[in-house]
Amino acid sequence: MSEQGKPGSHARPSEHAAPSEHAAPSERHAPSELSGASTSVRGQIGADDPTDGATATAGPAHGAITGARPRENRLDATFRRLRDAGEMGLFPYLTAGFPDPAICATLLDAIAESGADGLELGIPFSDPLADGVTLQRASERALQHGVTLRTAFDLVRGLRRSHALPVVFMSYVNPLLAYGLDRLCVDAAEAGVDAFIVPDLPFEEAPQFQAACISAGLHFVYMVAPTSPAERMDVVGARAAGFVYCVTLVGTTGARSSLSADLPTFLRSVRSHVAAPLVAGFGIATPAHVSALAGLVDGAIVASALADLIERTEPERVEAAVRSYVREMKDATRLGTAAGAR
Repeated sequence: MSEQGKPGSHARPSEHAAPSEHAAPSERHAPSELSGASTSVRGQIGADDPTDGATATAGPAHGAITGARPRENRLDATFRRLRDAGEMGLFPYLTAGFPDPAICATLLDAIAESGADGLELGIPFSDPLADGVTLQRASERALQHGVTLRTAFDLVRGLRRSHALPVVFMSYVNPLLAYGLDRLCVDAAEAGVDAFIVPDLPFEEAPQFQAACISAGLHFVYMVAPTSPAERMDVVGARAAGFVYCVTLVGTTGARSSLSADLPTFLRSVRSHVAAPLVAGFGIATPAHVSALAGLVDGAIVASALADLIERTEPERVEAAVRSYVREMKDATRLGTAAGAR
């Protein structure tokens, strides 16, 4: 994975970079592999940055964010509610515009109405380095429908007409750079987005983007992986707001039949360094997986398993199938938490 948590992308900034061949995600990528993205972030958030001075500014590369702290938003209220209720949160992931924009809008409403505590909405990209074949296909189908960041904003605006659950955008960095980071954060906040996850943004450049997020009232979500050293977790703990994404495995996204036996040790280690809520993702597919996370994390993300369900279900039945699956997974967060408390 990259220094942020997944592999870096060094394609030129564009909403749809040309595909290329890359190794599986690993933190062993050299920092030089990420220089293209990091230079672009520096270039976009500089002397004329609206976050300069009065609001948040980037601290040292290996320290906390200095200046103003992130304002609370829907994510903070959600984790507070979950903590008071003794529940773990469920955060389903959908690729924006998959399987097509109209059905995606319907499914977002269905997920919200079926008990999800928040949503992760992925921005389709032609070179999704951290994703397995299921989410690669989802991105490809969305791109075939012409889906861009603006489409994703429209989907969130539609959701906000009826639902207040938090929405987190997951995007590779190039589409964000093409849009313009300062304008991106302002437009995202206006649409009703609460946070960004940027898996291929170099860790050392994250404070610049985080400062722009803070200025707009958004959270920047850091990622840690089983290969993250203790020193990195300490820095993440100092910078974190909203939640920290705990990657449960070394590899790409994709549903797994079982979770790693080493996962509890990893999550307890993260907890010893990070006070912010922890949310686990990658490979979580069944209610049993969710229940196994009880007492270890504050939330779980289900992504590839949900995309698999959508892909294999006939269009006229997909909404009902998604509702049933989300309810079943949400029930596991309650039962699993209760079991973990005994």
